[in-house]
Amino acid sequence: LADDPRLDVRLVDTPRQPLRVVLDSQFRLPPTARLLAPPGQVLVVGAAPAGPASQALADAGAELLHLPTAQSRADGPQVDLHALLRHLADRAINELHLEAGAQLNGAFLAAGLVDEVLLYLAPMLLGPGQPMALWGPLQALSEQVALDIIDCVPMGPDLRIRARVRARATPAA
Repeated sequence: LADDPRLDVRLVDTPRQPLRVVLDSQFRLPPTARLLAPPGQVLVVGAAPAGPASQALADAGAELLHLPTAQSRADGPQVDLHALLRHLADRAINELHLEAGAQLNGAFLAAGLVDEVLLYLAPMLLGPGQPMALWGPLQALSEQVALDIIDCVPMGPDLRIRARVRARATPAA
């Protein structure tokens, strides 16, 4: 909500824009958000029932989807991520690029719903910053999410690291 992204393809020619999916558990996205202009191809998914505030999103051209609540946090209900992916699969969407904050990144990782990770490393040190993913609390090294590096590609002064999430071993019965 704070950074107001466009979430569209701008740097290369494309015949169509991808569906932009916004997880907004309580439909708080402002109807003036940049990703709603021009209208169309935006799905706003919430866990709380759509109410009067969400009508403004619909009027701005967003498609609204209410999904069952997986669980609640202190700040309210949380979208059921498995139900979301089933809904997207029913729409023949089989690839999802997640651009999110630490809470949602962590939720997808903890649920085992991430296949690959793209990390961008800039050649600078900034000190304490925002975490990439939150889940836990992690009590043992065995709770890690291990990655297998697929490739590292220089992107200007930065480095893009593409890694596959390693399958977790299932405990023997």
